[in-house]
Amino acid sequence: MSDYKFPELPSDDELGITDDDREQFAKDFPDDGQEMSDAELASLLGESPAAKPAPAAKSAPAVPTPPKNSPEPKGKSDETKVRAKAAKEVRKAEKKRTKDEAKAAKEAARQAKVEGKERAKQEKAAARQKASETEATVPAWRGPATLVILFLVAVFSSSRTGIPGPVPANAPDTAFSSARAMATLVELAREAHPTGSPEHARVRQLVVDRLADLGIESEIQTTTSVLSNPRVRVPDGVAQLSDFVRSATVRNIVARIPGTASTGTVLITAHYDSREIAVGAADDGAGVVAIIEAVRAIRAGEPLRNDLIILFTDAEELGLLGARAFVDQHRWMADVDLALSFEMRGAGGPSIMFETNELNGWVVDALADFDPAPFTTSLAYEVYKRMPNGTDFTPFREAGVQGMNFAAIDNAHVYHQAFDTPDNLSESTLQHHGLHALSALQYFGGADLSEVSAPNQVYFSVPGVGLITYPQVGVHLLSALLVGLFAVFVVVAGRGGARPVGALAGLGVAVFVGGAGFGMATTLLDRVSERHAELGALHGSLFHSEGWYVLAVTLGILAVMTAVVAVGRRWLSRDEVMLGVLVLPIVAAVGLGVAAPLGAMHLQLPALAAVTAALIASLLGTRATGMLGWLATLLLALPVMLILVPIVELVWMALTLRLFGALAVLIVVGVLLCLPALDALRAPNLWWAPAGMGALAALSLGAGVAISGSSD
Repeated sequence: MSDYKFPELPSDDELGITDDDREQFAKDFPDDGQEMSDAELASLLGESPAAKPAPAAKSAPAVPTPPKNSPEPKGKSDETKVRAKAAKEVRKAEKKRTKDEAKAAKEAARQAKVEGKERAKQEKAAARQKASETEATVPAWRGPATLVILFLVAVFSSSRTGIPGPVPANAPDTAFSSARAMATLVELAREAHPTGSPEHARVRQLVVDRLADLGIESEIQTTTSVLSNPRVRVPDGVAQLSDFVRSATVRNIVARIPGTASTGTVLITAHYDSREIAVGAADDGAGVVAIIEAVRAIRAGEPLRNDLIILFTDAEELGLLGARAFVDQHRWMADVDLALSFEMRGAGGPSIMFETNELNGWVVDALADFDPAPFTTSLAYEVYKRMPNGTDFTPFREAGVQGMNFAAIDNAHVYHQAFDTPDNLSESTLQHHGLHALSALQYFGGADLSEVSAPNQVYFSVPGVGLITYPQVGVHLLSALLVGLFAVFVVVAGRGGARPVGALAGLGVAVFVGGAGFGMATTLLDRVSERHAELGALHGSLFHSEGWYVLAVTLGILAVMTAVVAVGRRWLSRDEVMLGVLVLPIVAAVGLGVAAPLGAMHLQLPALAAVTAALIASLLGTRATGMLGWLATLLLALPVMLILVPIVELVWMALTLRLFGALAVLIVVGVLLCLPALDALRAPNLWWAPAGMGALAALSLGAGVAISGSSD
C-alpha cells in the first residue's frame, strides 16, 4: 500500500455551503451513481468554471509536486474521476430536465387548447339551453296574437284591397260613374256578338250612337286583315304557332277629338267583338263602356290640349285583326305617340296596369302622378313579354309605340263563357277600370308628348302605400345589399354559437317544406280534378272555384313548416334555422335580378326584410323572445306580406291551378321569409300551431270539395 497521503480538503463550513444548499443539491442531483464534470461541480460550488478552489483559511501541508513523467498519484486520479463523473451527471440531468420541461410545456399547451374548445362548446350549449329556457317563458298569448295579426295583414294585402267602390249615376258629370257605364253595358252585352254576326252589327251601331250622343263623329274603318302563320290563342288558353292563314273583314270604329294646342296624340282602345258563345260583358264590353264613360266625363270638362283618337277594334278574338289593320293601314297611325289599351280576362278584382313598352320610365312616372288607385307591377311585364299571348296593345308595342295596357283577371272562370254577363261583372272592377281611363286621358291629354320614353323603371304598388318606383340600376344595388347583409348575419350568428352543420340542417328544413308544399299541391290537384265536371272546358281558370284549394295548401304548408321547425329546434338554434332557410330565397332574388330585373323586387325586398329581422334577433340573443324582439320581427314581416301576398294571388289567377305546384313553392318562399315572426308560434306550446293549421287545411279542402259539384 502506498504511503501517499491525500491532502486535507476544506470543509463545507469553510467552503460556505449551508444546510439549505445541501438539501437543494440533493433534490436537484439525486445520487444515482453518475459522474459530474469539473465545470458543473465548480458551478454548483459557486466557483468560476476555470477557477481553482480557493485555499482554506488554515493552509494544508505542502504536497510535493511529482516529477515530470512520473506516475500521477493514485489519490489524485480518483478525485479527478469523481469530479468528472459528477460533472457528467449534472450535464445529463440538465439536458433531460430541459427536454422534459419542453415536453411538459407542449403538452400543457395542447391540453389548454382542448380545454378551450371544450369550454367554448359547453358555453354554446349553455347559451342554447338558456335560449330554450327563455323561449319557454314566452307569454302564451303571443303565438295566437302573432297568427291573428299576420292573418289580418294578409287580408289587407290582398289584391282586392284599394279597389274603389261603385259610383252612382247621380255623380257629377266630370266624374266617372260605374252605374252610368253599367247601364250602357247592359244594352251592349245582351247576347254573344262575334265578328260578322247580326248581334255584332247591333253592338257596333250602339257604340257609334253613344259617341254621337257625346257630339263625336266616328268613322268605320272597313278592310280585310290577313294574318299568316299566326300565334293564336286556342280554346285551352295556350298560344301556339299555326300553319294556316287567318283573315277577316274588320270594321273598326274610329273617332278623333282635336286638341287645343296639341303636342302629340293619345290613342285609347278596346275591342267590341266577343268570342263565339260568350256574351262578352267583361271581355271586352267593360273596356268599351269604360272608355265611353271616361270620354263623356272629359267632354263635360275643359277640352284636352292634345289630340285624342278613340279606337274600338273588331276581330280581336280572331287574332288581333282589327288592331293590326289600324296599325298597318290607317292614316292616323303615324300620329300616335301614346296608346292606352283596356282589356279583360276575368270579371272581378283590380284593374291591373300589366304591360308597358321598353323605355317605360316616362309613362311609369306619369302613372305615379295621375293614378288615384294604382295596382301594378313590372313583374307582370317581365312575365307577359315571355308569353305568346297578345292583346290589342301588342301591335302598337311591336310598332314601337309607348303606352299602357290595363286588364282585370279575377273571377276568370267567366272568361269566354256564356255566363260572361253584366250580372257576373263586379261593378267595383268596372269603376276601377274607368278611373284608370279617365285619369290617364286627363293627364296625357294635357302633358307634353314630345318625348314619352325614358330608361326603364322598376315599379310596383303596395296596398296602403301606393306606387313605388326606382331606376332599374337599383336592382343590382339591392342584390349587393342583400348579399352583404346576409354576410353580416352569418358572422353575427357564428359568434353567437351557430354551427355550419346547424345551418346546413336549416337548409334541409327549407328544402323539405318546399318539397312538401309542391307534393301537397300536385296531389290535391290530381285527387280533386275528377270531381270537377268543368275541367278542360274553361279558358281563364281550371275550376269554377279554386280559392278553397289555394287556402288549403297554404294552411298545409304552415302546418308542415311549424311542425318541422318545432322538431328541429330541439337540436338547432334559431340562428341556425334562419341561416339555412334564407339561403334559397336570397339565391333566387339575386338570380332574378339578373334574369328578370323588372320583377326581382318581389323577392329582393321581402328577403331584405327577413334577413334584417333574423339579424336583429341574433343581435338580441336571448332577448329576442322579449317584447322588443317580437315587435321587431313582426313589423319586418309586414313588407313580406304586403309585397308577396298580392303577387301570389296574381300568379294564381294568371297561370291558374294548372301550375299549382309552382304556386305552392312561391307560397313556401313567403312563409319561410316570415319565419322570424312565425317563430313566435312556438308559444304557448310546440304543437298547437301545426295541429291548428292542419285542421283548418282539412276544413278548407272539405269546403272546396263540397262546392265542386254541378249546380242546377
